[in-house]
Amino acid sequence: MEEDLSKINKVVSEHVGDFRQSERVEKTFNFGVELGRLLERNSVASYRLPFFIESEKLHKVIKDKEALIQKAEKLLLRLVVMAYKAEIELNGSVSIISGLGGSDLHLSESIREQYLLQHVSTTQDYAGAEFDVTLVPLANLQEVFQRHSIPSDLLVFVSNSDGEDEAEFYEPSDIDNCFRKLHIHLVAEDGKLSVEQLEALVYDLGEKLLFLLMKHN
Repeated sequence: MEEDLSKINKVVSEHVGDFRQSERVEKTFNFGVELGRLLERNSVASYRLPFFIESEKLHKVIKDKEALIQKAEKLLLRLVVMAYKAEIELNGSVSIISGLGGSDLHLSESIREQYLLQHVSTTQDYAGAEFDVTLVPLANLQEVFQRHSIPSDLLVFVSNSDGEDEAEFYEPSDIDNCFRKLHIHLVAEDGKLSVEQLEALVYDLGEKLLFLLMKHN
């Protein structure tokens, strides 16, 4: 018995790791011992608490919602990349300049009208950091966000290879390399946000992107 207990002690210590978690883990361990005795008295070979079953279901729902949010973000990032590439093709370059709040210098009026996006601001956490570009959807793209009660600010993270407060892009391929991620203000853990709502959002965004692709190709 001593040898078996020693093995269990070793497994538990490795599992807990940080001693600051030991009290909480010990309580859980004791719950397990109590449950085991109850099952043994009632000759029950196997049992899983409803708490863990519900937790597993909730975790799956959150993972499903995270995946759908990521799909929506990828669709919108594709649209943003298309818009900035079109700006380069139209004017030969595009500038990203930190601190130009409320300016439309990043995208020409015709590009804004075509791709339904407008620049709001560009910031940096510190000098030389990547750029945080905020855009908002326009016209019927904005209606998609409103229809699904989704915050319409789009935050795009743009790499800053020069370490300055301004970046100039001359090649469409530069946009692919530097416009690395887009974030929409949705939280998968939000209980008010359903999988079905996100599926509908992704579908609508996909339809809108397909329409714009067909329109501009």
